[in-house]
Amino acid sequence: MPQRIIVTRFSAMGDVAMVASVLKEFCQQYPTVEIIMVSRPFFAPFFDGIKNVKFHAIEPKTTHKGLLGLIRLKNELAKYRAEAVADLHFNLRSRILDVLFSLSGIKVKQLDKGRAEKKALTRKEHKVKHPLKLTVERYADVFRALGFHFELSHKLASNLQDVPKQHLACLAISNEKNWYRGFCATPI
Repeated sequence: MPQRIIVTRFSAMGDVAMVASVLKEFCQQYPTVEIIMVSRPFFAPFFDGIKNVKFHAIEPKTTHKGLLGLIRLKNELAKYRAEAVADLHFNLRSRILDVLFSLSGIKVKQLDKGRAEKKALTRKEHKVKHPLKLTVERYADVFRALGFHFELSHKLASNLQDVPKQHLACLAISNEKNWYRGFCATPI
């Protein structure tokens, strides 16, 4: 089993938050495994306090834009000497990164988003009506594919934290009529 894993989930705040909860349980069950979490800088606070998780920011609009940017990101991540990649996003950007790591001999496992099951459930006729697998279980499946016996508790844990100071401006209410314009000057 790998002892250092790069985990990718670049966007969708709710999904990144779910990844954080999965990684918290994973790190509790496998305290010797190091995780390098790759996501947008805005989401870094989700991973604060999770033991054995290092956060590495992706800047898809600047530094890591396009194919050359992804090659740059791969080279940055290669310095961690990870033994595996857990792609929890499975979009074009993460798949290109997966190919780059695979070509380097790194083991890569990717998220099964369950698109066929979702399509069968939502089509007009002949719907296949059965419960879909939880997204957090799909994330856990990627770690299982890497060889870990990993079980989720499916229990909510209260983890109240202060809003990071650099994001307080996003939540401030203004008395101006059009306060919603420019609501958040911090890029997401």
